[in-house]
Amino acid sequence: MATKFLSRYKFGANISVRRAFRAYKVKEYEAMFNSLKHVKPVNFITNKEEDMSILHDAAYKGDFECIDVLKELPYFEEIINDNTNVHEWTPLLWATAKNNFGMVKKLYKLGGNMIKPKKDGLTCLHISATNNNVHILNYLLENRPTKSIDIENAEGWTPAHFAAFMNAYDSLNLLIEHGANLWHKHQHNHDVFEEIIRSNDENFLGCVYDIYTSKKRDLTQKQSYSLMHLAAGTDAFKIVEFLASQGENINQICNYKDKATPLHFAMLSNNFSSGKILLKWGAKPNLQDNLGNTPYHFAVTSKNRQLLQLLEDHKGNALIENHDGMNAIDLAGIENIRAAKLFFLNYPKYKTFMAENGY
Repeated sequence: MATKFLSRYKFGANISVRRAFRAYKVKEYEAMFNSLKHVKPVNFITNKEEDMSILHDAAYKGDFECIDVLKELPYFEEIINDNTNVHEWTPLLWATAKNNFGMVKKLYKLGGNMIKPKKDGLTCLHISATNNNVHILNYLLENRPTKSIDIENAEGWTPAHFAAFMNAYDSLNLLIEHGANLWHKHQHNHDVFEEIIRSNDENFLGCVYDIYTSKKRDLTQKQSYSLMHLAAGTDAFKIVEFLASQGENINQICNYKDKATPLHFAMLSNNFSSGKILLKWGAKPNLQDNLGNTPYHFAVTSKNRQLLQLLEDHKGNALIENHDGMNAIDLAGIENIRAAKLFFLNYPKYKTFMAENGY
């Protein structure tokens, strides 16, 4: 008998919530409230349309009148942070994503949790930083329940990472003022400065460059790269030019283990523009990495004749051997890289070597 009663109650409660949805859609809020006030929280949150409860939909659409009615429900505190949907959005997350400052303030004051994340780990701080909405972001920062603002999503990205990636300087500046750690690395091993590099925005980098230079780089760390290396490797040529103009060492090594220069990175990544700028500012074309490879070795593997010509025009030497006794011409011959072999045949000093070695 008890089981039958519970089943009938659940069925009746579900009908009540569906009736409330109909009333909500035509803005009959009193009828909506009367249909909801006696149901249990679980019935409210499990009855959705397009994966949204009435509260989520009202937050998404900015329906303040509906929120004012819903807050009077006896179980409102149990539904304000509901995220039982596919991507685990809370009402406050939706309001933040829609850039509705008024709704964000209202939901927060009603108990909305700003650091409760979506399924992918994004919080309201991440979303407002991404949207470059400094009004919402500042409000959230001023009222945050935690001391640190370097909250990570599922892949280790902080709000500052997202601000940098989206070129949201106003957001990043605000985060810096509140103590954001710009050297914090996410799971792809990028800090905030490195995310700015990916945007190739020299003006954006210029705004935070003084912070970057305030910390000395640790060359003993494996996979440690300077901004110059990263810019050269991603062909962020505007950044390369900016860094060179600031007096960055053009020939610096990435770390003590690899010992590659920015020019190595540019050649390896087939980035002509960055290579040209580096050479213009004095990059040495014949420096060797930890394996003895010169930029010429990497230019050969890129199969780009322009890179080979660029190095040759700046006194590059294709005859320098790496630690395996192989020079760039050997590499072209053994790997049968036709573009490189044809290029070397134009120079008597290389043509003779090729003939002697059967290339």
